[in-house]
Amino acid sequence: ARTPTINRQQLDTISRQLVDVSRERARKEAQLAQAESAMHGETQASTLPEVLVSPIIGQLLAQTAVVAGREAQLASSQGAGNPELAAVRAQLRKLQFRTQQEMGNVAGSLATEVKTARGQEEALRRQMEQLRSAVSGENSAQVGLQALQTQARATRTIYESFLTRATQLANVAGIQEPDASLVSA
Repeated sequence: ARTPTINRQQLDTISRQLVDVSRERARKEAQLAQAESAMHGETQASTLPEVLVSPIIGQLLAQTAVVAGREAQLASSQGAGNPELAAVRAQLRKLQFRTQQEMGNVAGSLATEVKTARGQEEALRRQMEQLRSAVSGENSAQVGLQALQTQARATRTIYESFLTRATQLANVAGIQEPDASLVSA
């Protein structure tokens, strides 16, 4: 079993980080879409997405509900030209404007977070491509190394068989010495 290289380990780590960052980016984009939907009046105040339920917005919505109730009461009991009704309507518009501003602030913050997450995701993708290239090069080098190791083993085996045969021949030559010797011509 081959141990993974440092680049391979980094590639695995970056891959996991990329999945996490992509998931987080998608979650923030969904929150941003919900916030923008709420800002455009497509969502009722009672069903605001969790990202818009901040203490300030909650307080502004509560104040708006109280002032809207007061406006409805004055509109039914007083005439349309009543100065108190006009003041309550102006206060209601201010509260609605302030609520929209706060929602805009939250949406702006979410947009910044989405942009940051996209940047992180792109940086991780670039880093992952670099590591993939490095791992591919390492794999090619590993294949070359294995071929050289196989060739070296084969050459060693041939060398050892030659050495063994030379030793055997030297032993045989030493054994075949003649017992007789020539004394004279």
